[in-house]
Amino acid sequence: MLAITSQKITAASQHGGHEVALRRLMSHLAPGLAVEIEKDINSFVQLRRAVLNAISSGPSDLGLQSFLRYNYHMRDLVPRLEGFRDELDWEFVWGEAFSSQELETRSKSLYFDWASVMWSLGAQESHRGAKILRNTDEGIRTACKHFQVAAGIFEFVLSEILPHIPADCPAYT
Repeated sequence: MLAITSQKITAASQHGGHEVALRRLMSHLAPGLAVEIEKDINSFVQLRRAVLNAISSGPSDLGLQSFLRYNYHMRDLVPRLEGFRDELDWEFVWGEAFSSQELETRSKSLYFDWASVMWSLGAQESHRGAKILRNTDEGIRTACKHFQVAAGIFEFVLSEILPHIPADCPAYT
């Protein structure tokens, strides 16, 4: 069976500039909520680092929890902050999954980052299915379950996230 390849994490995708930009915006929007905003920013940064580590280390149950927490928080955070992407001084960088060359895409869109993370979750589920021994009925059922979960994740990216990725998001360069 063929497994889908995860998005590649580049060194640039792990830099800490996101928190500085988010702090600047949030302190401007709600100066009286500095403590709460600081907690939210730290939570976002920790979630993103955890999911980048989960992508790097490969499929695991602990990594799956990081993906699920990230997705849960992004469903709420992204629609609220996406309108400020031009004011924020951040950039998300991901490597192209199906290339042996070092191709990168850069975008200021949180939707782009969210889609890349969820693509990687779907890829990890497909890898889990591909690694299952399929010489028994139970093995076939288990592998199919992983492939169906991966398909559901890709459908979620296609229907819920992809329509919001801005048209100015550049192709891989």
